[in-house]
Amino acid sequence: MPAYSPNLLISDCYGSAGSITFYHRDGKCRWRSKSTLSFAATPRQSAALDVHRRALAAWRTIPDTEKEIWHEIARNVPPHRPPFGSGGHISGHNLFVSAYHGFHTLGNEHIPGPVEYRQFPVFVAKFISAETADISDLRITLSLAMSMADNSAKYALLCKVQLAEAGKGCNPGKMRNFLAENLTESVPVGMASETVSEVHGTVEVKTVTVTIPNYTAFSGIPCGKYSLHLRYMLIDRYTGYRSQYQKLSTAIDIA
Repeated sequence: MPAYSPNLLISDCYGSAGSITFYHRDGKCRWRSKSTLSFAATPRQSAALDVHRRALAAWRTIPDTEKEIWHEIARNVPPHRPPFGSGGHISGHNLFVSAYHGFHTLGNEHIPGPVEYRQFPVFVAKFISAETADISDLRITLSLAMSMADNSAKYALLCKVQLAEAGKGCNPGKMRNFLAENLTESVPVGMASETVSEVHGTVEVKTVTVTIPNYTAFSGIPCGKYSLHLRYMLIDRYTGYRSQYQKLSTAIDIA
């Protein structure tokens, strides 16, 4: 695809404008014609679009003075998309919409208020096990290590999950959201030290579980060997803000 050449007015691009989409590959900005959909959205996609429309409508209802506060807060929020590390930040509009989606994911959909953004704690998850529960459900157990710069109870762990055929890579379009549950204070012997080694300072380690109902229908693959792909992030229960996501992939065998 053609490369985009920066100029005095625009140094970099990411996203869509009109009929053109800008993206990054191998560190270079390129562009292509914007994709158009020729098929109807699935019920899940329609539901997600409805949430997004409500978030956009909610933004239009707040006064301009409050929007300015959102814009000011967003100056300290790093972008979730490239380019990273260039001093960039998201807009107040995007921060508001992200917080709206965060509260919806937590089952507490409402219009968020502008709250100062604080850096999320350092966190890392390790795979422990995957086993069936109630015959048709799959219970994935992880250890979660988190730096204790803040009260860990204020955060929820959101996991985007895909079960692929054994040896297959990740397809983000097939990932689905699941909130982790059953947070406890203990982890299996030997797992704590392995997980903590990637997080410096005072650390809290918990075990969390992610339950996938009717996992064979979810994956479209009969029970057996899978590639498990996760993108996991923290959600602040009080602000709705979401952290950058991290990745985890492993092979699992369900008897």
